[in-house]
Amino acid sequence: MDVIARQNFTEPTAIQAQGWPVALSGLDMVGVAQTGSGKTLSYLLP
Repeated sequence: MDVIARQNFTEPTAIQAQGWPVALSGLDMVGVAQTGSGKTLSYLLP
């Protein structure tokens, strides 16, 4: 989490805020969002 804080991430993007609960629940997820919106972190961080 220190690395994330050092990158100036202060709050999740929309795709992350919506995707994290799904990913943490163990369900499969498909996320569609623009390039650069944080999709990769929405499934890697949880």
